[in-house]
Amino acid sequence: MLSFTADASLFQEVLNRANKLISKAKKSLFISPGVLLRVRDRNLTVFATDIDSWIIQDMPIYDGEEGEVFIPIAETLKLVKGFKRVSAIRVMETEDSIKISAEGTSSEYEIRKYNLGEFPQTPDYTLYDGYTIDLEQFVEGLDIVSWCSAENDSRVFLNGVYFHSGDGYLNLVASDGTVLGKVSKMRFEGEIKGIIPINLVDVVRILDEGSAVIKVEDGYLYLATSVEGANISLIIRLINEEYANYESLIPFEFIAGTTLNREDLEDAVERIFNFLPETGEIEVEILDGEFILSTLSSKGRGLEKVGGDTFGKIKTKMFGNHLREIVRKLDYERLDIKFSGSSTPIYISPSGSDEVIFLTVPLT
Repeated sequence: MLSFTADASLFQEVLNRANKLISKAKKSLFISPGVLLRVRDRNLTVFATDIDSWIIQDMPIYDGEEGEVFIPIAETLKLVKGFKRVSAIRVMETEDSIKISAEGTSSEYEIRKYNLGEFPQTPDYTLYDGYTIDLEQFVEGLDIVSWCSAENDSRVFLNGVYFHSGDGYLNLVASDGTVLGKVSKMRFEGEIKGIIPINLVDVVRILDEGSAVIKVEDGYLYLATSVEGANISLIIRLINEEYANYESLIPFEFIAGTTLNREDLEDAVERIFNFLPETGEIEVEILDGEFILSTLSSKGRGLEKVGGDTFGKIKTKMFGNHLREIVRKLDYERLDIKFSGSSTPIYISPSGSDEVIFLTVPLT
C-alpha cells in the first residue's frame, strides 16, 4: 500500500493548487471532490480534475512505498495546513483510510479514503515538444480580454478566449458580439491556436508566474512548468470550433478621434456611470478638443467634458459598461478613441499602439 514522507511546505502548496481547480468546479463535479496520490520511483504525483481540465503535479519524496489512493482534498489540505512549523509530513494508506502525521509531533489522524475505482483514467501529461511562453504575460492577457467573452451564446466559439499565433505574436481574443478585446503583447514564433472555454480561464490562472511549455494536441491545451520544487502540468479541453474572422471587423480608417489622459477619462466615466438609464447607453461626442459624455435617466442628467487632442467631429451612443470596463483594463497613461463612422465599431487602444485593442458597437 502507498506510503511516503515528504516536505511539509511543498506538499501543502501542491495540495493547495489542486484544491483551487476542484473548488472552482465543485458544484458541477460528478466525482468525489478529491485527488489521486500516486507514488512511483521516489516521486509523488498528485492528480486533480474536473473532467474538462486536469492539474497534475510531480514532487520528490524522502521515502515511500509505491501505490495509488484517492483521498478527499478539503479535509487533507486543512489538516496539512494545521501542522505548523514542521518539516515533514508522513502519509500511510490503510485498508479504508490514510494516516497522516507530522515529524516531531505525537499527532496522528486518519481520513477515510474514496473508492479508487471512481477516479477517472489519468491522461498522458508528458510534453515532448512545444513552445515556451511567459505565464505572467499569458495570464495578464487573459485578464484583459476574458470579460469580453460570452458565456452561453448559441455561437459556441464566442464562449471562450481565442488564442492564435500570427505576425510574431501570440494573440488573445474574446468577444460576445457587442464588444471585442484583443491582446498582442507576447512575442511568439510558433504556430498554435485554440479556444479556452470561459469557465476554464480561471484554471489557467492557477499558474501565473515563470515560463511554461505550451502545446495544443487532439483538442486539448497543454501547459507544463516547474515551480517551488514541483513539476506542474495543466490540461484543458478546448472548444472544438473555428473562431470567426474577427480581423475583418477592425477598422483602419477613421473620421474622428481623440487622444486623452486615461485617469481623467476614468474619473469622468465613474462619475457619470451612476446616471446611466436602464438601457445602459451613454452618448459620446467629439467636438473642438473635447470628448463629451452625457446621459439622461430617471436619476437625473450627467455631463462630462474631457480635454484632449481631437480630429473630426462625431456624435453617437455606446454601452456605458463597455466604456467603463475598457478604461479599467487599459492601464496606460494615454488612450486613443477613434471612430470610422456612427454605425461602425468604436476603436479604443493605448495611444499610438495596437498591442491591446477594444472594439465596441455603437448604439444607433
